[in-house]
Amino acid sequence: MAVRSSFAALCLAVLTMSSALAQDGTTSLTADLALTDPTTGQPMQPGAGQMVRLDLALTDAVTGQPPRGVPLQGWVRPVQAGNASCEQAVRGFLTTGGVPSGSVNLNTSVLAMLSRDGSVGVIDPKLNLMSANMLAAFRLDETAGGLVVDPVRMRILATQGAAGKLLALPVPGGEAEELASGLAAPAGLALTDDGDIWVASSGDGTLSRLSPDGDRRGSTRMGDVRATLRDDSDVPIVAFSDTGAIRLIDRATGRTLLDLGPGAPLSDVAAIGTTGLLALPAGGSTAQLRYLDALNAPVDIPLGLPFARVSVSLDGRFAIAWTPGKATFVLIDLARAQVVQPVALRDATVTEARIFNDAAYVLSHDGGFVGVIDLATVDLGRAAEITEVRLGVKGARPQGETALLVPLVPSPQLLAVDPVTQTGFVIEAMSGVNGMPPMDATRLRGGIPQKVLVVDRRLAETTPGRFGVVWSFPAGDYELMLTTGITGLSTCLPFAVQGIRQANGVMPVRMEVSTGAEPIQADQPHDLRLTFYGPEGDVIPMPRTRILVPSFRSGWRTDVMAVPQPDGTLAFQVTLPHAGTFALQPMQLPPNLGLRSAVMIEAVETEG
Repeated sequence: MAVRSSFAALCLAVLTMSSALAQDGTTSLTADLALTDPTTGQPMQPGAGQMVRLDLALTDAVTGQPPRGVPLQGWVRPVQAGNASCEQAVRGFLTTGGVPSGSVNLNTSVLAMLSRDGSVGVIDPKLNLMSANMLAAFRLDETAGGLVVDPVRMRILATQGAAGKLLALPVPGGEAEELASGLAAPAGLALTDDGDIWVASSGDGTLSRLSPDGDRRGSTRMGDVRATLRDDSDVPIVAFSDTGAIRLIDRATGRTLLDLGPGAPLSDVAAIGTTGLLALPAGGSTAQLRYLDALNAPVDIPLGLPFARVSVSLDGRFAIAWTPGKATFVLIDLARAQVVQPVALRDATVTEARIFNDAAYVLSHDGGFVGVIDLATVDLGRAAEITEVRLGVKGARPQGETALLVPLVPSPQLLAVDPVTQTGFVIEAMSGVNGMPPMDATRLRGGIPQKVLVVDRRLAETTPGRFGVVWSFPAGDYELMLTTGITGLSTCLPFAVQGIRQANGVMPVRMEVSTGAEPIQADQPHDLRLTFYGPEGDVIPMPRTRILVPSFRSGWRTDVMAVPQPDGTLAFQVTLPHAGTFALQPMQLPPNLGLRSAVMIEAVETEG
């Protein structure tokens, strides 16, 4: 399906801007919107809940060439009565920076969060002012050993080690899909640009390559013990095993750049751009530097202490080595092949550390801060200048493998996650200069965070004048809203999604409660289940939802968290204080769903 719109940019009468100024900024463009299959690229007519790629092409009507450097922004809104006109909607967006409720914002990223209880949630920080900012939630049979985002197909891939499975979780919500089974204790995950999935085995040291659909393309045995994958963006994928075998994989092609056989056991390995790698031998107090053009001439870098983890800057100049739970870390100048600054935190230990842009960042939960070191200040004989950005709370360092210090690419910011308050704090670039506390934060609802990943949901420019993003929508008519700024151009491109249409963009759902065979006894905990049904009687799976429980007899009320179950129901437990009638009311539903009515339950006096 394709939609074509030729337009001259509309003048937006913002404040007292003159028509002459608007005319000076006007550009004549032609916009083509095509709906394509995210995997094959073929045109498609999407159905309700089906992933579709919005392919947008801009062409300069004067030159016939695609424009370059267009600052395009957009969102998708349902077509419904009462919508503002296209130009009014764009004016509102440019004034407030926000999109109307019920729209899909294509200018921001969302977050995928693995909780300590094993559930996976999708969080939209732009919904922070609402009672719930979750877009989707998935309850897994076991905690995912590996978690990675596939932005091309807008899904989260998760390994289930004990079950030997690889699952695909759609970011907009829906049913989890089993991509592969029979894997040998799958753990680490990585993706190459062609969509192939690399899976490391924690059981027999096998590195497997799967197609985007989960079909096995091949495997390599790296050793008889655990194999690990590192998937740092913009650098080659690194696979290594406890036996010391290392494999470097080109992210663009999947081609092997380096394949070293077993050697000394390793704690960690990081790629140095496309030129080499830095390895930490297990239990040793040296780092080993190898360049691809001199593999047989490794350089040992004395560290003074053994370290478990290492992170390398994208330009390959600096590295930081640390051990979770320890207070000491070192900064390494790779050009000099030596440690230039050892640092010991005072009354704090390191949870995670990484080098991002031009600074080293150290997250300490028991210290309650993120330490920032400007790499321009790092040199031999110079004391480390570390600025502490206070998070306002101290807590125990989380156990196990974490991902709680996350770059918000393409922004120059990082997200530092505090599990105690279930909050992600945005660390600005200037924080390392003045130690200013974070001015922005987002609540990570749905569980205690263990790992957080960024999911890019922006209208990304793939080639000059070509933009695209993948998402799914309920059945109905929609408009893709586009703008390039105040004096630029704006337009609305319509498209449709097949299926049962929702009245006014909202699907009515019916809620039923199952109380079990036994009556609900007052003052006794009781397990309940809620099931939501669509217009055709089909079960509508719901994310984690907080349920309000007020009494009709007294002023008592409480709220409980209902957790998704494999059969699509929500389960929770509640203790009612007295006999009588109580209501069950979801406090927040997904924006495309509307509840017909709440349900009531009855408690009886406790027997005896």
